[in-house]
Amino acid sequence: MLKLIKKNLFLLLFIAAGVAVVVISIFAQSMMQHSADIIGEASIDKMLALSKAAAMLFDADEVDNYMVPADMEKEGYEILRQKLIAFTRENDLEYTYLMRLDTATNMMQFIADNTEVDFTGLSTPQVAREETPDIALAGQAAAVPIRSYSDGWEGYIT
Repeated sequence: MLKLIKKNLFLLLFIAAGVAVVVISIFAQSMMQHSADIIGEASIDKMLALSKAAAMLFDADEVDNYMVPADMEKEGYEILRQKLIAFTRENDLEYTYLMRLDTATNMMQFIADNTEVDFTGLSTPQVAREETPDIALAGQAAAVPIRSYSDGWEGYIT
């Protein structure tokens, strides 16, 4: 038996090293996934807190003054956009927007966003209704997990 072990020592060490590498790899992958989950949850929590803060900046009656593309020419519309732009910068966000449910079409209507050039506004085509905005319309902050929900916005939380 001892002779067999000595003869195959390198093979046994190689197998043991392979098993160790597999075990360490599985553990490392588990730890990375756990870390990614924690980061994702923390990001969603931050996004929910920011959405609540943004909701306090804008009055629904004020926003309701902007319903059709011609309303984008009103003086208050640019003030609204500048508040949104400032909020985005202060909170180190990539993209921020206001939208509402258009009850006539049952679709979501963009009101304004934070981009300085080629911005999204009332003239932007409406988008299909989704579950998460419906939760927000009911008065509860909600976030869509990181996923590809729209071309060009992969990897974002909304």
